[in-house]
Amino acid sequence: MNNFKDQTLCNKHKREGYNLGSRQSQLQNQVQCQICQEEKFQTKNIPNYQILQQQSKQIKTQGTRINQDKKPFSYILEPKFSKRQEENCYAIEINEDMTFMIVGCNNRIKIYQFNQGNLKEIQVLEGHTDNVTTLSFMNTSNDIISGSDDKQIIIWQHVKEQIWNISQRIIGHSGQINCVIRNNNDDLIVSCSWDKTIKFWVKQNQWECWQTISEHTGSVFQLSFNQNQNRLISCGIDQFILVMELQSQDNKWIVIKKIWTSLQGNRLCFLSDKLFAFQPDNKEITQIYEINNSKKQYEKKNEMTIQGKL
Repeated sequence: MNNFKDQTLCNKHKREGYNLGSRQSQLQNQVQCQICQEEKFQTKNIPNYQILQQQSKQIKTQGTRINQDKKPFSYILEPKFSKRQEENCYAIEINEDMTFMIVGCNNRIKIYQFNQGNLKEIQVLEGHTDNVTTLSFMNTSNDIISGSDDKQIIIWQHVKEQIWNISQRIIGHSGQINCVIRNNNDDLIVSCSWDKTIKFWVKQNQWECWQTISEHTGSVFQLSFNQNQNRLISCGIDQFILVMELQSQDNKWIVIKKIWTSLQGNRLCFLSDKLFAFQPDNKEITQIYEINNSKKQYEKKNEMTIQGKL
């Protein structure tokens, strides 16, 4: 009944143009209009009502600013770049200068080259024994990082114009690899897994594990660096977002905040140093978190409905 009260309007306020998006119900005439209730509340408790009005204005202003900041864009289908494949595909990546595209195809990786308006398959990499789940090009070269359900990370070196070979197999996770990212300098790789851990790999003679963070209590699905590369966020099954920060004195990462979301995390991504987006698993919403400068903490500021589910 309380939920229904929040959805109804009297005839007076309907004529004045109020709209709560209510559903038709035979009980509409038996409950009091929400606007009438608010007007009574206004006269009884003016200070509190003014606070609520101010909060409402702030939310509307934020929404207007977001709408004004939106830039129109559109996509068109390019049939000549479309490739039909029968294999499972869990990862896809395009390099910095948009000359190569890599696609996970079951346990193999197909490499395509954009050439004079065409998409040409130039090599198939075989080295994993299970589905390839994550792919990334190095920033300063066309070397490839791949992760798989076989619990391995493989570094593929670009040895010639159209040839890649295995440079190193990185072994360390005890569960399937869900995400692998690298920093802008290509001297740090971070991975997460079904084994509930986040691992940091640094290049010496070979890539070696520098640090492991085990704060999650379930599978970790996604990682993202901020623009300054000094903060890292993660999400997973345990419904927490971890915010990690790089310590300059020893180059170690520490967890500075655990954000409870009440939703299993699927994807997340920094939009700037102050903003990141969070995509819960199997939900048609995206949440936006923003740092509160006074508290030095990220707080949920917005929630958007999206089409489709992950």
